[in-house]
Amino acid sequence: MGPERRREAVRMLTAAFDDDPAWLAVGPRSARLRRRVMDLSHWGELAVAGRFDGHMRVAQRGSALEGLALTYAPGRYPTPWMSEAYYLPALAIAGLPASVRSLRADSIIEAAHPRRPHLYLSLLAVAPEAQRTGVGGALLGWVFEQAERLELPVYLEATKAINVPYYEGHGFTVTGEAGLPGGARAWFMWRERT
Repeated sequence: MGPERRREAVRMLTAAFDDDPAWLAVGPRSARLRRRVMDLSHWGELAVAGRFDGHMRVAQRGSALEGLALTYAPGRYPTPWMSEAYYLPALAIAGLPASVRSLRADSIIEAAHPRRPHLYLSLLAVAPEAQRTGVGGALLGWVFEQAERLELPVYLEATKAINVPYYEGHGFTVTGEAGLPGGARAWFMWRERT
């Protein structure tokens, strides 16, 4: 993904997660600063995926980016400790309270990550104007094709309650739930091979 396409992806990701309860609870209280932190965090996430063998698929209509899915195969996640350096700019401008909340949330989510082999759906995002148009389902289809090819189940975390039934409709089941800082929640979801 070239620099201009990455900038477009970052903008789309930030817009897609703008109302995410975890970002609202954990991120900076200022909406403007929170969006800047989100931009830097998403930039880091895409850089880590490119550097450490994440697999990405984008959905687009014409030249407009409408969605993105990011997966990691077994042995590729968690990424090496040095990948954390990509997130330092976001933490640096977030401020101490938001950074502490973020690190606590990451710790809770990582503690729940399954140890048995699976395809990890690290990120699924659809641009707000393209939601409920089938883009997410198409991206999930790509994820499921990967999982079948690798003969693996799929795992994800959801931080928005409305997304839980959506994923359940695509064959995932909730295997656990945890509270995050600021009153947010995370649902841990698993989809067995079909």
